[in-house]
Amino acid sequence: MNNEISSNIPNFKVEDFNDILFWNKIFGNLHTSHTDNLKSNVKAFDIENNRLELYKTRLITEGYIQMPQLQWDDWFSDIKEAIELLERLGIPLPFIFVYCEPWLLAFKLNIIIKKLFGESYYLLPDFWAWHVDPSKEGAGWGPHRDKGPNSLFQNGEPKSLTIWIPLTDATIDNGCMYVLPANRDPSYLSGDINKEKLDMQNIVALPASAGSPLIWNQGILHWGSRSRPRNTPPRMSVAFEVQIAKVDPFNSPLLEPLGIPNFEDRLKLICKQVLQYSHMYPLQPDIELFAKKQWGLS
Repeated sequence: MNNEISSNIPNFKVEDFNDILFWNKIFGNLHTSHTDNLKSNVKAFDIENNRLELYKTRLITEGYIQMPQLQWDDWFSDIKEAIELLERLGIPLPFIFVYCEPWLLAFKLNIIIKKLFGESYYLLPDFWAWHVDPSKEGAGWGPHRDKGPNSLFQNGEPKSLTIWIPLTDATIDNGCMYVLPANRDPSYLSGDINKEKLDMQNIVALPASAGSPLIWNQGILHWGSRSRPRNTPPRMSVAFEVQIAKVDPFNSPLLEPLGIPNFEDRLKLICKQVLQYSHMYPLQPDIELFAKKQWGLS
């Protein structure tokens, strides 16, 4: 990557986001267009049966699982570098999904996700990217439940899951994830967030090495902690959500898990993200107007 690339585009406009050549120019190591061998060279991870059963049980009893560090393809580090660039340019980080490779993260985990569900599933149009900077005492999202108890079957099995992938080491200093395990959460089935009922000793920190996915059901209470200014590198991560195919959509449009939307559709989906989470990440007026135009809202 050319680390001086941002100096080559000092006066870009938000309207440039519509131009695929703009994205090729600012970061050439990732693909904006499908190539014949882009997915054919990607091999999905698999999982051993004994570990699979353990994970399925923990998703019900505790609500989350920690996977070991996986051997990702070379483009894994390119995604991290591109997020660093977007941060420097002041471009909302979900625009990393304008490139094809972030979608391949889901592709690589397809077999594991399908086995966890035990049946076919879709990608939800819900994804995000983070750059949590300890020098700014940055933080991830505050305590929340992604979909709440409606995302669980009566037997506790998940209808939907969140897949969170650290692109750098996530530590207690740079804002790792914290969870309240389902079996220690008195409000788990109601979906409330009652801090008065919360026993602080039940909270679990989940530091994770780069490339070690965390997966949780969408009823569990979780959050990204506030980082500490201790000369620690930023925590970068991405997340996407999936749901079983046989239940009603939690959001639309549902997406095929093995597909990569075309450039125009990716751009539209990104705009959906920045609009639906603008209460947490306020948008600059020009970016908000651009996103609304993509959805015919202005």
